[in-house]
Amino acid sequence: NGKGQTALHIVAEFGQLKMLEVLFEVGGNYLDINCRDKDGWTPLHNAAAEGQTSCMRALIERGADVNAENAVGRTPLHCAASKGQQPAVRTLLSVTGSKKAAGIDINKQDRSGWTALTCASLHGHGNVLKTLLMEGADRDIEDLLGHTAARYCEERIWTKIVEEVGLESTTNRRRGQKSSQRNSISSSYKEGASIATADAK
Repeated sequence: NGKGQTALHIVAEFGQLKMLEVLFEVGGNYLDINCRDKDGWTPLHNAAAEGQTSCMRALIERGADVNAENAVGRTPLHCAASKGQQPAVRTLLSVTGSKKAAGIDINKQDRSGWTALTCASLHGHGNVLKTLLMEGADRDIEDLLGHTAARYCEERIWTKIVEEVGLESTTNRRRGQKSSQRNSISSSYKEGASIATADAK
């Protein structure tokens, strides 16, 4: 079509599993499972963005690249997280590496430095945020503007989620860091004062 999408893209996007299997059978070894449209999207990007988990699993089993980047560097995980597709996110995170598919890179950054966690945060998808954090997504990664995922989420929502996951909230961590810095400065001052007193004697 005009977007450069193949039948594989369209079938995956609309979750037509039986048609997808027909394409696999007809295409055989000549079928490019990672074919791209004009925006660099693969069929797996399409399926992930629309939450078509059955088609996603079928594509992955056939060797679809779970870390494939589109024109702006986003992977299927970015697309699923941006659209709040929690089942799709879980499906992608279940790929740990096999003969046909490499393991998922949960912290992969796009051209703006955004991770899937950043995308979920920006769009307010709390369920996806929770899933990603529970699976070990790095919340300290900064984008090109120097912002972490927490910067794009309402503080009350972020705090609630990280506490549910069992992590220390960003606010509390910052307080802890400031307290540590103050203690360090205070300790240095006292040491300096002690040395000065000793020298004076």
